[in-house]
Amino acid sequence: DSTLRRLVTELGLADRVIFTGQIPYDDLPDYLKMGDVAINPFMPELLTHVALPHKVLQYMAAGVPVVSTSLDGLRGVLGDASGVTWVPGPHAVLKAATHLAYRDPAELAGISANQRSYVASKFSKEASVTSLESSLAALL
Repeated sequence: DSTLRRLVTELGLADRVIFTGQIPYDDLPDYLKMGDVAINPFMPELLTHVALPHKVLQYMAAGVPVVSTSLDGLRGVLGDASGVTWVPGPHAVLKAATHLAYRDPAELAGISANQRSYVASKFSKEASVTSLESSLAALL
């Protein structure tokens, strides 16, 4: 923690970085919304290709545009229609996130709205109940 604080100060970013410590879960969306772009950098490896990091869904639900390493499991669940910017590896995530952050604000707002809508339609409680009901009905 002290190393990160020192680095932020050395880089002149103290006015742009907030160290919150642990926050209540219910406050998480408010903190996520402070970001311009969210990143999900993973090294593409056997284990990470089947990962489904929930933080990506949380970012999308908060309306923060997401840039992620293209992981087979995550991309398979979300699909290309999710609006996530998929890149080949963690270094490309940072580059793509920087480019995305400097796009036109109206374009970013559109990406945010699309991702928020996508998550609500696919992963909300209502969508989950509907999917479960359909699956159960198919068994009858």
